[in-house]
Amino acid sequence: MNEAPDDVVAAVANSLRVIQLAMTGGIAMLGLVVAFFYERSGMQPTPQAFSTQQTLSIVTIAYALLVPFIAPVLRRSALGEAPTMEKVQAARIVAAALGEGASLLGLVACFLGAMSGALRARPIYWLDAVPAAVFALWMLKTLPTEEDIRSELAGQ
Repeated sequence: MNEAPDDVVAAVANSLRVIQLAMTGGIAMLGLVVAFFYERSGMQPTPQAFSTQQTLSIVTIAYALLVPFIAPVLRRSALGEAPTMEKVQAARIVAAALGEGASLLGLVACFLGAMSGALRARPIYWLDAVPAAVFALWMLKTLPTEEDIRSELAGQ
């Protein structure tokens, strides 16, 4: 078990909370951009726009469904057998980055759909935004506490 001074654990927990909140804020801002352009786009979608949107939706769904399986594996790999403070930070950031990637992909798909008119013509494509909503909730629910950091350092 790795012991760490209280002030170091507090600083790491705080920095990880700031990172998670910043990631969540960035996703929320992109969501607002998508909504803004959705309201202003009056384009009629082409068959190519629908094809592109469908492809992006499939890729988004596949990636988003893989993240819950890949993130824990990469997180455990980053922690290794003897977790250190640096490994705990890296593991949490890697796991969050995977979720952020799925979120960004989904919101970019929505943005392109808003710009092409495909999103307005087929609102089902709003489902591409679901990974962003799940990611934001996950980030807010898992804001690390000092106890969480100590638990990870203990290998639990």
